[in-house]
Amino acid sequence: MLTIFFNIIVGVIAGGFVAWLANLIKKPGSAVQSIVTYALGLVFGGLGGQAADQLLNWGPTLFGSSIIPVLAGGLVLSFVVLYAGKAWFKLGTQA
Repeated sequence: MLTIFFNIIVGVIAGGFVAWLANLIKKPGSAVQSIVTYALGLVFGGLGGQAADQLLNWGPTLFGSSIIPVLAGGLVLSFVVLYAGKAWFKLGTQA
């Protein structure tokens, strides 16, 4: 149970970072678009972190969780979702 909690927390932190970076690069057109960007980044970061830990067992471990796959999964899945959101669904305007 602690492993799942740790994976989700690390993934949420990674997803929050990607959402912050996405809003910094391509600014949202409104406050609602900013909130949606952060929500998508946090949710999919947590999911990506948990999924990556389930699929890969590589690198150093903490609380029974492989740290490198959790970080990579949180970053990659949230990046893919936010890139699609910013490009296809117009969650941002050009800076």
